[in-house]
Amino acid sequence: MLLLVSSSIAGITVSPVKLNLSTTDKIGLINATNTGQDSQEYQINLYEWTQNGNADVSSVPTTDLIAIPRITNIKPQASQAFRIGLVREPDSSKELTYRFVIIPIANAANEKPGTAAILVGFSVPVFVAPTGPIQKKLNWKIQQNSKGLLLSLTNAGNVHRVIKTVQVDAAASNSNKPLLDDKLAFYVLAGATHSWMLNNQLPKDAAVTITVTTAEGNMVENVRVV
Repeated sequence: MLLLVSSSIAGITVSPVKLNLSTTDKIGLINATNTGQDSQEYQINLYEWTQNGNADVSSVPTTDLIAIPRITNIKPQASQAFRIGLVREPDSSKELTYRFVIIPIANAANEKPGTAAILVGFSVPVFVAPTGPIQKKLNWKIQQNSKGLLLSLTNAGNVHRVIKTVQVDAAASNSNKPLLDDKLAFYVLAGATHSWMLNNQLPKDAAVTITVTTAEGNMVENVRVV
């Protein structure tokens, strides 16, 4: 079984947590350190990264990037630097997005009879800046349906955004608590939409205040229920 995570746990640490490439910086480094007590062999996979609703999709291998080395053995407490190179030209109008995935290769000699190994791989976002002007725009919409309130966030810009917190308040709500208080950080890629289903009812045209913390700072959006 393979689990993918994006932060360090027992056995290995990976840095940086994301890699930025561009037309002037087509090569970057990702470092992996084996914090365990045994040597471990690792394999590098490179994928296109898209989003489908709230889900990340990174299952399609890409040839836009190369990684050197692709397979390596890292000794205990030692580190390995991986060179990541862009072998295509950046897009002129939209950021390109990929995932660098480092996967431990199972060692049958270390497995106990009757057990199944759980392998933990690390996924690092790789961003390639567009050559044209950077555009940053977030569009918010909230609409009533039979299940409650559907809140949606569309990244109408051409680069990814990091959303750290989202709080939704409405004066027409019968509760003193926020309709939403989401403190789980996530990426929204260019052109992608992230949504929340809120178990609340509000009248049409009711005023809603959305307070957002992004990687660039805070913002407040005032929208109305449609």
